[in-house]
Amino acid sequence: MSKVSFDLPANLNESLSELRKSAGLKQSEVAKTMGVDTSRVSRIETGEITPTDNEVISFCNAVGTSDANNYLSFLRQDWGILRRPFYNHPERDSLHVADQYLQLLNMFREEEDLPQVLLSEAAMHEAAIRQAVEYLESTKHTVAYIGEIGVGKTSAICKQTELLLTKHINKPNEPVFEVSGGRTTVCEVRILQGLEYAIHVEPLLDSEVYKLANDFCAGFKDPENTSEQRGVSEEIARVLRNMSGLTGKKARMTVKELAENCSNLDELYSEFNTYLSLSTRTCRKIAYDASSDVPALEWLQENFKEINNGRHPDFSIPRRIDVTVPYRPLKNIINYELEIVDTKGIDGTSIRQDLVSFLGDARTISLLCTPFPQAPAPSVQALIKYMRKTNPSEYVNEKLCLLVLPKNDEALAMKDDTGENAESDEEGYMIKRAQVEKALQNIGVREVMPTYFFNSKSDDPNVLSENIGRQIKKLRSSKEEQIKNVSKAIDYLIDNKKEVYFQKAKKEVSKRLKDFMSDNSNLLDYDEKIHRFFLYAIRDSHARTVWASMRRDGDWANLDIYLMLGIGARESASKCAKKFSAEISPLFKDILEDNELEPAHQFVEQLRENLESDWLQKFVISSQQIGSQIFRPALENNSIWLKCSDLYGQGVSFREEVHDKFAGWFNDYNQHHLYDLLKTRIAESWQSEVLDQLNKLTE
Repeated sequence: MSKVSFDLPANLNESLSELRKSAGLKQSEVAKTMGVDTSRVSRIETGEITPTDNEVISFCNAVGTSDANNYLSFLRQDWGILRRPFYNHPERDSLHVADQYLQLLNMFREEEDLPQVLLSEAAMHEAAIRQAVEYLESTKHTVAYIGEIGVGKTSAICKQTELLLTKHINKPNEPVFEVSGGRTTVCEVRILQGLEYAIHVEPLLDSEVYKLANDFCAGFKDPENTSEQRGVSEEIARVLRNMSGLTGKKARMTVKELAENCSNLDELYSEFNTYLSLSTRTCRKIAYDASSDVPALEWLQENFKEINNGRHPDFSIPRRIDVTVPYRPLKNIINYELEIVDTKGIDGTSIRQDLVSFLGDARTISLLCTPFPQAPAPSVQALIKYMRKTNPSEYVNEKLCLLVLPKNDEALAMKDDTGENAESDEEGYMIKRAQVEKALQNIGVREVMPTYFFNSKSDDPNVLSENIGRQIKKLRSSKEEQIKNVSKAIDYLIDNKKEVYFQKAKKEVSKRLKDFMSDNSNLLDYDEKIHRFFLYAIRDSHARTVWASMRRDGDWANLDIYLMLGIGARESASKCAKKFSAEISPLFKDILEDNELEPAHQFVEQLRENLESDWLQKFVISSQQIGSQIFRPALENNSIWLKCSDLYGQGVSFREEVHDKFAGWFNDYNQHHLYDLLKTRIAESWQSEVLDQLNKLTE
């Protein structure tokens, strides 16, 4: 047998084992055909030894199926630049095409006497292919459920991920995670596949727990406060009570009684914090013991409930809870590694750092959850508006889906045009869908937004899972299409590189682009008043949330001042990007309608695609990062925070007072140099992310 050289993939042993099992063969049968001991085949499949190339061929021939032949063809493929993906990778063929064209570009650049304009085009194509490859190589994706408190996210997720318990024969299955009317889950919860049932907790820092405890205690010494939750949410108040042990029938005293025994707030702070026993709450993970008599899901339910409510003595307040299960969270989506996220319910402003991160993540499908009667809910509309204002494209990002969560018979209560009630849930969904589309159009959504309905009591979760799978595939297919289109442009570039008309057309396009850049050097009309978004947020947030943010110098998850400044900067940058796109669009149109420039049309199409989907987007993201940091040094340790927090409970219109103080600070002459610095940094980003990329194509 002739020697064949393979670049063996890391999961070779698993693939060979799966090929044998799929063929219904025993290891001994394969070993006999190969002419080796069964132990040799066993050690190959466990990964204990690495087979020779000829042994791999012999193994696949012994299996003898079409899959085994295809696997051999896969191993024989030339992968010169990219690392070979695993055999079952869903976009393996597209990645191989990308690898082949990256090799072609390397050879193209080695040719002599190529004009710079062609080399610059080649560099642009390579960057576009590598961007698509970077996205496709990973099969990891997140599905984030985002919505208001009490909307029904947790119930839907438990049904989707089969985290349901049957405790009573005559009663419906109950979710493993706590559900109620809202304010139940204390933090973000992620569900992902692991080796076992386990709970991993990322806790808050002790310093933040003490800060929350101090906020909580302040309510008991404030005669103006009747909720006893000054600055903390109901769920955090519940956790702190349980952690302290100052609650329940067996408690020696209540928090209120402790407060009455303390002469001042500082004493109450000190006493209450000792009850929390944070020094003993250092556990980060617990795992299910398979030998236990308690069923796994009952174990998971009980321990999650104890941790989530602050009753587990080994855990502090969680910042995030990760729950691993020994199966795919969405079982009928087999091609991707998924994590399902139950985000913390929206309470007040929708613009939070965690939600903004999910919305901006290219690998996340964000399900904007809304109750059936209010669909789309105001909080969901606010997030959609945010996406439209802060992204270069006028269209809502394709990663967003609307998930309408009906309860009981809400769908059947819908009336058609004749005034008759819907005869089925499906008909009710159809009627509501038309109302949702009209509401979305009213807020400027031009395209049809993917809208799904799911009643966790009666609907088949597999239908929703299949829709989610299609959304993920749609995201990935756009990257495959990018590779396909760039490959065509590379073919055209290589095939025509020496054609006189081709080079002449490229030079003419470069000249027109250069003239445009020269005539429009001042297109960056940036609105530097980025603090306005932050001022709006102060007026729209709960007073206690504003107070908590002031106490933390603006760095508070529910009202992050620096995030708001960053979003203000991003919104201004998005306006600039849209303006630039509108200004350069006629240039592209003229070129593409000019028959004499036909040899350069594919080049212009790819240039426009790179500008819209990459360069302008990077400028917008960079602007957000600049805006979130530019005022930080001046605001850190600034006395304005204490002045604002001291206004709380003094009978003044607290939010208006805070708004006015910050409006005055930002408009003060002493901050003018910060706005100058902001404009300078933004201009630098514009130059590097957009203009420099275009200028490379005019050389």
